Amino acid sequence: MIPRGRIGALPTIVLASLIVVLFLYAARSPTTESSEFPLAPSLVQDTFRPDSYHHKPSPIYDHSSHEAPTSVAPKITIITIFRKPSREQLHLPDFFASVRANPEIDFLLIKYTQESEEEDGQGCVHVPGLAETPNAREVCLTFDEYWDMHARWICGQWNDCVEGDMGVLKDKMKARASGDMYNGFFRPFRAAIFSRWVDPRTPIWGISDLDEMWGRMFPWDLAPSFDVIIPSAPNWQDDILVFTPGHLMFYRNSPDVVSTLMNMPNFRTMAAFMQEPFLSDVSEEVEWSHFTILNSHLTFLTFPARIMQDGHISTVDGVFGFDNVLKKQTRSYHLAQDGSGKQSMLTLGQEYEVTLQHGTYSQWLWFPQEFSVHYSPNYNRVPRFDVNRYLMRRAPNGPVTERVEPNPPIPIHVTSDAMEGKHEWDNIRIGEALYNHFQVEKYRLYWSLPKEPLKPDEYMFMERYTGVEVWDSDGRLKFSSLLDLEREDEDVI
Repeated sequence: MIPRGRIGALPTIVLASLIVVLFLYAARSPTTESSEFPLAPSLVQDTFRPDSYHHKPSPIYDHSSHEAPTSVAPKITIITIFRKPSREQLHLPDFFASVRANPEIDFLLIKYTQESEEEDGQGCVHVPGLAETPNAREVCLTFDEYWDMHARWICGQWNDCVEGDMGVLKDKMKARASGDMYNGFFRPFRAAIFSRWVDPRTPIWGISDLDEMWGRMFPWDLAPSFDVIIPSAPNWQDDILVFTPGHLMFYRNSPDVVSTLMNMPNFRTMAAFMQEPFLSDVSEEVEWSHFTILNSHLTFLTFPARIMQDGHISTVDGVFGFDNVLKKQTRSYHLAQDGSGKQSMLTLGQEYEVTLQHGTYSQWLWFPQEFSVHYSPNYNRVPRFDVNRYLMRRAPNGPVTERVEPNPPIPIHVTSDAMEGKHEWDNIRIGEALYNHFQVEKYRLYWSLPKEPLKPDEYMFMERYTGVEVWDSDGRLKFSSLLDLEREDEDVI
């Protein structure tokens, strides 16, 4: 980390350099080293063999050698499904750097092949950065093994499968696989389906995409009290959309949550599961979201988590976004401290009941309106800006409430010659978040990243539409992929 109070000299970018000094103070919670643990009792029986992998890079994949656990369970197990990508995944080394920076999280990568890939032997591909990550594991399954696990698990949930049903179910799943572009049809059931690789003591499990960098701002003090934990983006609109994002979210690791979600109409019975239309690859994320949020038996929490600003910084110790900064005219320089011990809700917060509305959201949507869920904050009662928003159902069948907590802009310092005195920068807002999602950036013409992951003393600055830079702790430029201004609005398909 940078010595406190030290300010380095930064190179010029476009007109001038802007130096932002950010001090975030938060207690660092104790961390534990990851350890191997025995397999959880599995719902998958008979034909599936837990040692049927294509690759075994390290002894951790020899599950027969696992001994009794020697440390506490992971706080969270995150499960990601991975298939051979169509383009180079430049973000993977930095994603796994952020996984390593969160040792209390156990990351499980389930890799499976398509049938055509099994023929050419290239389905189970190398994933850069995983082997160097002690708290990450991978399992490689064939196309048939993957769907066999799903079919056996769901038959066990219905308890009325008869001879021959397994084969029919598996064939139906395989036929639908090409339409499940984001591996989302069974997303809420991953921990149950792959339970043999999940420590049964893990209290929370989650899902994550790989085009992200995780920070340290998870609400550890709140999350264990809820069935569904939903990262959200800052919002101050009149109507706020509520949904469970398919790229990052969390569930209580509980059979009760699984059984409640099995009441989804498409999953209640085998007959319902076999019927068409099934979930849509265009809207499965919000079909599940609509059912989950409106199911009054489930408790849920939404919390501020995602960086939405065009300008943002990623480090292995935290991720940050800032507003009110002109494109390509910013250099940021900051000191980040671990926020994992931060108290989420304070006595200054205000909480009041709100009404969820569904199917009537009138703003732009990327999915059919019928699956929308939103609420309207009472801005006569709570501030619109400078707050953190939490939406909650604290008890089964209980009311839904919004709670707002003060979140004023963090004080910063800007050099007096910034932008040659042509702009006022006193109101720049800079804040720490749980994660960055490179959902837009990875399709821009400038998209390029170093092959080596970020080091502890390096900072990745992105201006969403114009480029990427990496600096060291003295502000020296280590990497740049800035886009020509004349081409900045073009996309890469």
